[in-house]
Amino acid sequence: FFFFQAEDGIRDAQESRGLGDVYKRQAYQRRVHGEFFQMIEKVQKLDSTKEQETGSFSVVPYFLPSVMYILSIISSKYENPWLVVAFFYAFTPLADFYLSHDSANPTKEQQKILTKAQRFRYAIQLNTILDWVSFLWFINHLSTNDLSLINRAGMIILAGSQSAQGIAIAHEFNHKRSFLDKFFGCSLLSKNLYLHWYTEHNYGHHKYVATPLDPAFSRVGESFYHYLPKVVYRGLISAWKIEAKRMTKIRGFRTPFVPQNKMIWLSLIHI
Repeated sequence: FFFFQAEDGIRDAQESRGLGDVYKRQAYQRRVHGEFFQMIEKVQKLDSTKEQETGSFSVVPYFLPSVMYILSIISSKYENPWLVVAFFYAFTPLADFYLSHDSANPTKEQQKILTKAQRFRYAIQLNTILDWVSFLWFINHLSTNDLSLINRAGMIILAGSQSAQGIAIAHEFNHKRSFLDKFFGCSLLSKNLYLHWYTEHNYGHHKYVATPLDPAFSRVGESFYHYLPKVVYRGLISAWKIEAKRMTKIRGFRTPFVPQNKMIWLSLIHI
C-alpha cells in the first residue's frame, strides 16, 4: 500500500503557498516574531534579485520524474528493479536532506512571465504520460512473464511508488484552470482511487486549512498510521458534502443526486 498526500508547497514557478505564508499573514505572528519575518523577507528579496540577474529558474528538476519512469522500465526489463527502488528510498531522501534548502522565490514580475512559460507545463504533462506508460507496461510485464518472486515484489513497489508520486503531480494540475490540465490531474488520481481529492482539496482543504474542519490536517504528535485512515475517509465525506451543497444551495436542485453532481461521475470512474 502506497500513499502520498500532496499538500501546498512550491507549485510550478509560483511562490510557496504553504502554512508558512498563512502564518506570516497573521498579525499576531508578525508582532511576536517581527524580526524573524523581516530577516526572511530580506533573504527572499536578495535571492529574487540574484535570480533576476541570472534568469536561472530551471525547468530541469521538473523532468526528473520522467527519468525515473524510464529507468524503472529499463531496470525491470532486465530483472533488476531493486536498483531503482534503492534510488527511490535511499538516495532520494538523502539528497533531499542535504540539498533541499532553497529560499528563492520569483518576484511578482518574474512570476507573471514564468506562469506563461509553457516549458513547466510540458514537463509535468510528460510526467503524466510516462506515468501511465510505465504503469501499463508493469501490468503487461508482470502478467505475461515468468518472473521470480523477488523481481515481482520490486516491480510492484516501483509501480505503487510511482502511482503515489503521481498525486503530487496531480496536485499541480488541479490548481490550473484549463480542461486539459484538470484532465491530466484526474487521470493520475484515478489510478489511486482518489478522485474525491479533486473536489475536497480545492474547496475544502483550502477553505479550512489547518483547522479541525480540514480533513487533511494532522494534530501535533499524531502518528502516520492514525492519520492515514482519518484523512482518507474524512476527505471522502467532505467531498460529498461540498458537492451536495453545490447542487442544492448553489445550483438549486432539490436533491444532490443529479447528473451534474461531479462526485457521482468521479466515483463511477473508479468502478
